[in-house]
Amino acid sequence: MRQTSKKIVMLISLVFFSLIFYSIYNNNIGNSEEAELKQDEFINDSDSWDLTGTPILIDDNNPSYNWAITASTQPWCSGSGTWSDPYTIENVTIDGQNIISTLIQIEHSSVYFIIKNCILYGSVSAGNALYLAVVDNGIIMNNSIYDVGDGIDLINSNNNTICNNKIYNNNKNGIIINSWVYGGDKNRIIENEIYNNNEYGIYFDGDPSYIMKDNIISNNNISFNGIDGIRLFYSDYNIINSNNIFNNTEDGIQLHVSSYYNKIIGNNFTGNIEYGIENYGYNTEISFNTFLNNLYGIYNHGDDTIIRKNNFTDNDLYGLVVSGGSDNNIIFNNQFINNSVNAYDYSSSTEWDNGSLGNYWNDYSGLDGDDNGIGDSSYDVPPTGGSVDNYPIFEDEYISPGPFILNSTAPDINGNFKVNWSNSIGADNYSIYWLITKGNMLSATLVESGLTNNSYFIFNFPDGTFFFVIVAYNETGFTFSNNEEIIVSYAINGDANGGGGGGKSSDDYTIPFGNDYLLIVLISIITLTVLKKRKISFKKGLD
Repeated sequence: MRQTSKKIVMLISLVFFSLIFYSIYNNNIGNSEEAELKQDEFINDSDSWDLTGTPILIDDNNPSYNWAITASTQPWCSGSGTWSDPYTIENVTIDGQNIISTLIQIEHSSVYFIIKNCILYGSVSAGNALYLAVVDNGIIMNNSIYDVGDGIDLINSNNNTICNNKIYNNNKNGIIINSWVYGGDKNRIIENEIYNNNEYGIYFDGDPSYIMKDNIISNNNISFNGIDGIRLFYSDYNIINSNNIFNNTEDGIQLHVSSYYNKIIGNNFTGNIEYGIENYGYNTEISFNTFLNNLYGIYNHGDDTIIRKNNFTDNDLYGLVVSGGSDNNIIFNNQFINNSVNAYDYSSSTEWDNGSLGNYWNDYSGLDGDDNGIGDSSYDVPPTGGSVDNYPIFEDEYISPGPFILNSTAPDINGNFKVNWSNSIGADNYSIYWLITKGNMLSATLVESGLTNNSYFIFNFPDGTFFFVIVAYNETGFTFSNNEEIIVSYAINGDANGGGGGGKSSDDYTIPFGNDYLLIVLISIITLTVLKKRKISFKKGLD
């Protein structure tokens, strides 16, 4: 029944993948915003300063300790606080000798500043390495922070970037962001190593009087923390994407009941002692994640949760559990493979399909007599007589590469940057395309094909705005990533909002191509190229 002519297959595939890409573009997540290259990729030709036993205090409300007086009197501080010339503290080592409460303290600051390449350790057990109160427009990058209380503590602070730091072996939290009355918005935590902290790796501690929102946690390794990898409390509209969250003592991520409209997308949850995700929040989207060898993949207590396009494999007790108090959830297009119990639903109003597409279950025993990719009989989600997947995905149709997420580091001053992407389940290899605009015309140039790793360095790009997309392949199909915008500027390695540079996802900008139909042209180019090389098997109703 699949002997459709080649022309019709090409036409259908062209339209299908055009719509998929257009949908991904318009629902793109803000991943890898303002990230920086890792520490060994920076040229450091400055002097270094050992301030053992001497804390740093900057308070822009105090003329004796403000940024201007500090920069004019201290050799370890430079700059003027503008976007193009931020105040900079770098190459400082502070050993608190277990008697200093806070090693670097900054208060009431709205100027642009950077703290980088510092080594901070040895505060009192309840102290902090970095304490920022009512502080905006800062970048904290490439620092080593250990043996303190809280590694980095932000209070009532907005629009700060914390990137490429190593934060470990601390008595309390790796990073904590608090909102007391106001603040705690639009901060970015990107590409850090956060491990072996006694409490939480990252803790968003909001307040009922001011719900913190619009923060991004992206591309971090968060592991072996004493409670949860990430915890959100009174915190809404945050994006947690493309992180590796593993071997935490309790949960990979816990969302408190007071948190709404958060997105958890494209993360890997492995070996967390209790839950990969424990969700008490509302209107949470959980998609494109991998759950492997946790006690539970997800335990969902919250209402109106969307769970789609995730992979649950080899979790010790359950892949996914929905609690009895959880209502109005929809769960579809997930893979459940070899969990002790794939799923269990105590609720009365969870949907296990979207009306045409359900989930793949490795223990589904039905048939697909009409070979349409959907099982002929339903799948009963335990307990028996409870919830039902009416459209289970049949095994021989679930073979296209899985969904995945693309992001990037920020370009350095030489136009060098790296694109990274999460693993696409079932993919054999990847290709990277550079999308080029010339006036109102758009073309796609193949940068590299046959890639088997999940990153690629790009060197010496000129000033400008560029888009990239990754295509994952296997023997029978292909899947597009989101498209990622890279801004190369030799003027400054940063942006006008005080962040760390490029790597913004495309939903932060108006697409510069003039007309949306040019996106369809892009997919036409890539699709026709792929179809010349591959025999494609299409799966009904990917979404």
